[in-house]
Amino acid sequence: MFNFFKKRPFALHINDSVLQLMRISGNLENPKMEIFFSKNLTPGIVVNGEIKKNEELKVLVLELVNKAKLDLKNELVVSFSEMQSYENTFYYDGFVDEESILGFLYKKMGTIMPVAADQLKYDYIVYGLGDLKIVFMVAIKSDLARNYEKFLKTDCGLNPIAFEPEILSLLRNVNFPTTMTQGYVFISVRDNAINWYLMSKGLIFDSNTANINKLPELIKDLQKSIANFKGKTHQDVKNILIAGAGTEPLSSSLKDLKIQVEAFEKYRVSTPADLQNSSVNDFNILAGAALKKIPGIVKHFEINLFKK
Repeated sequence: MFNFFKKRPFALHINDSVLQLMRISGNLENPKMEIFFSKNLTPGIVVNGEIKKNEELKVLVLELVNKAKLDLKNELVVSFSEMQSYENTFYYDGFVDEESILGFLYKKMGTIMPVAADQLKYDYIVYGLGDLKIVFMVAIKSDLARNYEKFLKTDCGLNPIAFEPEILSLLRNVNFPTTMTQGYVFISVRDNAINWYLMSKGLIFDSNTANINKLPELIKDLQKSIANFKGKTHQDVKNILIAGAGTEPLSSSLKDLKIQVEAFEKYRVSTPADLQNSSVNDFNILAGAALKKIPGIVKHFEINLFKK
């Protein structure tokens, strides 16, 4: 019998401290981890999400590829460091065609991005709830995308089909939308940085980033966003999901919002087996990337920064 699972892509996760490879088979109700290999990176190979020592990283990548018996023609979903990603959510009332959307985003990037628009590679998703239209955009420096693509395709001889920031891989690993029917906030804590996303039914309605040392400002910002969301959608925010380590100060501050706070793990799609000394959050990011073509996973996070 033909094995459909062989068509599932592998997932490769690269950040400053870890290199991981995984493949998942099965379905949404019963995902099965077929392959998982992890390698800790010594400092200096990848710095703030940028590859600094190509040859050293290449040796490690090909070591995992050989262990996994990965055919170089196999498709690969690559998850990269959140530190190199710019993410923004915009309310939009224009025409939903590519020319109009790109014009809208180009103007926005000219005012809010720390890098000139012509030096960025970006992708976006347009969606809505009723008459409300939203554009969720992710951008990285063009040089970073080119360097990763060259490293993976030319140096390593691999077949990457998608390139996405860690947070979108992680969001794919949350069981949307059946577990929650109203608004919720997803928060990821990593390296003293907090990324939060106000969501409904798997759609991102607002997002922001803050330092964990600036919790009062984050809570005020989140309160404004929740009020704006309720005004536009007539939905309450019922849950706050938190992923990551060192979340105690954040959990305490969130009590002021009087919204139920829960651990992300309660809603995770994949179930970790042997983590092999890998951090749980890195494992969950990798698993989210590996879930990309599992039937039943929502497709709202189909950002691909290798797309032409």
